[in-house]
Amino acid sequence: MKYWLYILAGLAPALTLPLPAVAADPSPVPVASPAASPTPAIMPVPAPSGGELRINEFLPNPAGVDTGNEWIELKNVSPKALDIGGVKLKRQNGTTVATVPASTTLNAGQVFLMTASGSMVNDGDTLELWAGTVKVDQVTYDTAEDGLSWVRLSAAEGAWSGQPTPGQENPSEVSSGPGGEGSSGAGSGGGAVTDPTSASTRGGAAGSSTVSRRTAAALAKRGPLPQAGVGTWPYVLPMLLATLYAYKTREDL
Repeated sequence: MKYWLYILAGLAPALTLPLPAVAADPSPVPVASPAASPTPAIMPVPAPSGGELRINEFLPNPAGVDTGNEWIELKNVSPKALDIGGVKLKRQNGTTVATVPASTTLNAGQVFLMTASGSMVNDGDTLELWAGTVKVDQVTYDTAEDGLSWVRLSAAEGAWSGQPTPGQENPSEVSSGPGGEGSSGAGSGGGAVTDPTSASTRGGAAGSSTVSRRTAAALAKRGPLPQAGVGTWPYVLPMLLATLYAYKTREDL
């Protein structure tokens, strides 16, 4: 018995099976997070250049007290938004009439109304619109009557109106007041715009209303023209007989 115990004791180290090695947990592989979408750059709103911002309407001589009641309306006529903050309206001599507050954005087609901090001349003057060192528009007007506003009718035309429209679209035409001159950008012409019912607009051969009145007067002096039908024979028959007589005489010759 002891003999077998010794044998088993000697064989024990050889019979010992090695335990399987346990692999250590590998370090987790970092997973890259998805790249964040780049934030789109915010494009700055541009300042107006020549012809993009207009003096659209102004009231230089309000009925009653002028100070604090004079106003100017600007219009963005470009297809984009404009930063008009700091834009100044000046008289031709350089005096500032009004300044647009900083950080003011005007969308395409919109108008901006502001009260004059200075004073416009009632006897006629030239108003200039400045964006920094760039003159973007100017308007020359004549004597301003009480309560009439100067309205822009097109890029190069304007007129006085007895129905001011501050903050609203201008009418396509006006029917009261003396004329003014307008120019846009670098000064693209313009002319006096007068009341379309006045003599200066109607006068001359080009005035359709004058021509029509003269024609009507001439027709009235002639009397009524012959009417179509049986009543025309007293006029037609003598002419027909005279024609036949002349033809017959020519054949006899």
